[in-house]
Amino acid sequence: MQDDGRWEYGTPPERNANYAWIQHVISKLSPRGTAALVLANSTMSTNMPAEFLIRKNLIEEDLVESIIALPDQLFYSTQVPACVWIMSHDKQQGGEFLFIDARNLGHMISERIRDFSENDISEIVHVYHAWSDKGEDKYQDIAGFCKVATMEKVREMQYDVTPGVYVEPVKDKE
Repeated sequence: MQDDGRWEYGTPPERNANYAWIQHVISKLSPRGTAALVLANSTMSTNMPAEFLIRKNLIEEDLVESIIALPDQLFYSTQVPACVWIMSHDKQQGGEFLFIDARNLGHMISERIRDFSENDISEIVHVYHAWSDKGEDKYQDIAGFCKVATMEKVREMQYDVTPGVYVEPVKDKE
């Protein structure tokens, strides 16, 4: 599969399908399509050469809209920490990326499983829609939760798209 037409942004490594999956989904998007992919956290910052190159190319092509870091223990089937990549061929905010750090949202419903409340989901969706011009409210960065970064900033951070790298911490009240 080395010459697969889906590998427009780089050939994914044989032993890790994350970047193959990302490129497969992008290859199926319409010219105005948007997709959200749940992936392992490692996809946000891996420096393995093939994966790094693909992530860099996706960012440079301005296909990444938003990255959402999820809290741990959110899935029944795996304990692997996860994130959401929102990819788009019709990105409205060219050269900008929305980072949402949702790791502190949710509540434990058992010893091993966390769940989002409707309010948690609404908070994430509200911020995304405010930023992407799909909502009625104007977007604002929120310390400890969300931040918009420019292409230049992402380049400066070596294409690491971990929200915690960009989202400013909440300042202690003095």
